[in-house]
Amino acid sequence: MRRADAGVLTTLSFAILPIARTATLGDDAWTAVQLDAKGIGYVSSRLARSPIDDRAIFTRSDGRWQLTMFLAGD
Repeated sequence: MRRADAGVLTTLSFAILPIARTATLGDDAWTAVQLDAKGIGYVSSRLARSPIDDRAIFTRSDGRWQLTMFLAGD
């Protein structure tokens, strides 16, 4: 079910999941993701990102965080 008020199957935080398909329902775009034994769930496409998107790497040195690498894409 692709509705913002549908029941929650699980909570995700920086999870890398296989994409099943992308669908549009009205003005909202949803990305279908495979949730192992729970089947397919839908995530708002505005919240889904590619794991090979831009990445920033920070290191802590002398009590300060410093940007040590920025990788654009893969």
